[in-house]
Amino acid sequence: MGKSSRVNALLVEILLAILFFALAATVILRCFSAAYEQASRADARDRALAGAQNVAAALCASVDPEQALRELGFSEEGGWALEGDGWRLTVSLDAQAAPAGTMQTAEIAATAGDAALFTLPVARYLPGEAAQ
Repeated sequence: MGKSSRVNALLVEILLAILFFALAATVILRCFSAAYEQASRADARDRALAGAQNVAAALCASVDPEQALRELGFSEEGGWALEGDGWRLTVSLDAQAAPAGTMQTAEIAATAGDAALFTLPVARYLPGEAAQ
């Protein structure tokens, strides 16, 4: 009787050790999975930010913002939009004319899926005839 109870106790102990290591492996796997998802989101945000900065620089340097957006690959259908790998940039343009000049403004919005990442405002003043 003593030998079989020791064997049973050993089997229970081995089973508990296996369950513990399985649980530990599951927790570690979930941690790595969450870290991978967070890194993917951060990478998409960083690429979207770099793209938005390039768009902002092009809009500031261009007299015709619509032509600048076309050259950067933006689509006019349904607004100015550019799809990237895991992100989307949309640009809304506005211009306010006055006798002294024109204030061109744009807002660059970045999204990843349904989540808004950031918005970047851009403004450029073009002097008119009265200012020259």
